[in-house]
Amino acid sequence: MKKSNIDSFVNSQRYSLFMFTVCICYTLTALPRLDISELLKNILIFGSLPYLYFNFKSFDKKIFWLILFAISIQIISWVNSIIFIPEIAKSRPNLNPLSSIFLFALVSIWINKEKWRRQLLFVTLILSFIFTAIYDSILNNTILLGLSGERIDFGMHNSQFTSMLSAVVMMLGTYLLCEWKKQSTQKSYAIACCLFFAIIVLSGFSLLASQSRQVWLALVFVVAISPSFIFSKSNLSKVILIYLLAALSIFALLQIDTISQRVFKESNVFTLLLSGEFDNIPMTSIGIRLNSWIEATKWIIDRPILGSDFNAISYVIRESELFINSGLTRYGHLHSTYIETLVAYGLLGILLYISFYKEIVSNIYRNQGRNEIVLVAIFLIFWAIINMFESFNHKGLGLYAHTIVLGGLYTLQQKKET
Repeated sequence: MKKSNIDSFVNSQRYSLFMFTVCICYTLTALPRLDISELLKNILIFGSLPYLYFNFKSFDKKIFWLILFAISIQIISWVNSIIFIPEIAKSRPNLNPLSSIFLFALVSIWINKEKWRRQLLFVTLILSFIFTAIYDSILNNTILLGLSGERIDFGMHNSQFTSMLSAVVMMLGTYLLCEWKKQSTQKSYAIACCLFFAIIVLSGFSLLASQSRQVWLALVFVVAISPSFIFSKSNLSKVILIYLLAALSIFALLQIDTISQRVFKESNVFTLLLSGEFDNIPMTSIGIRLNSWIEATKWIIDRPILGSDFNAISYVIRESELFINSGLTRYGHLHSTYIETLVAYGLLGILLYISFYKEIVSNIYRNQGRNEIVLVAIFLIFWAIINMFESFNHKGLGLYAHTIVLGGLYTLQQKKET
């Protein structure tokens, strides 16, 4: 086949629709973790390469420089580990952890600012969440268990990921409702409102029943600051009303025993922190996090700039006397994207993340409308907070949510090659 024929094929509407269908199928199957989702992800990656090749001049190059920076950091940190900690160094560099956050760019190619594609992508994530939750509930009576006060996860890896995905579904549902208000007739919008209400009920229940405090904290923070940039100064009465409703909702939720017990369960840990008793922190849920971060500081101080490679993260726990004596060496991660990044890639890794998200915000601000800008602002504030307490950027379902949301909003192609 001639080069010109391949060029015409990968730039055809038929190929674009095929690749968009792959994105939709990946979004639908990755959340329930069906085996086919990995195949679909590979098709997305390799199917996008010829399009990148033939249209490279039309793309915003900043994201490609960041990808090269990410790959370089991972190689440099690996070399650093070979020099200074050869006993734990891998025989080859792991280029996956920092590179995986860029998968969204390939999804964005096949969305390319088309509203109907973006909306269908987000609807598919919501449907995947609903189907997964209902299917797991049919198998395991999960909804009844949640109603009885047990902590549930709907089979979505664990409860923290279920809470995170519940919040993302609520954000995307709200965004879609705002978009459909501008596009729909009064009757179809009323139907959309009913569907939105059903989505909020299920995702809200899931959010509460999965009992993940870092997600609750992030949402409280988002609610506290988002009215300031969503509404203008002339809508002061709306802002006050939202704050009042939020305060009343939080107060009402704290009257539920399961929620109040979860919120205040480990308050003694904070008492120990405030009194400076870092050596006496118990191995509770919060305590394990704090103790792992304290142990991680030793590794960070030893190699603050280049880090110790991603492989070192598990060794923080594995070689810690505190965790060995507590029989908790099975934990292979540090419950924080930022701490893990500092251990693995040092300050260079943090610099990459700062540059990466700065480019995301800048790109969406330049290329999208107000609703998309508000959505990405809320999502990234939420994302920044929850990643303090769990390494969502280094986990499959975390990367899944990250890929779909940013892939639907980012604009990689600035102008089409002719």
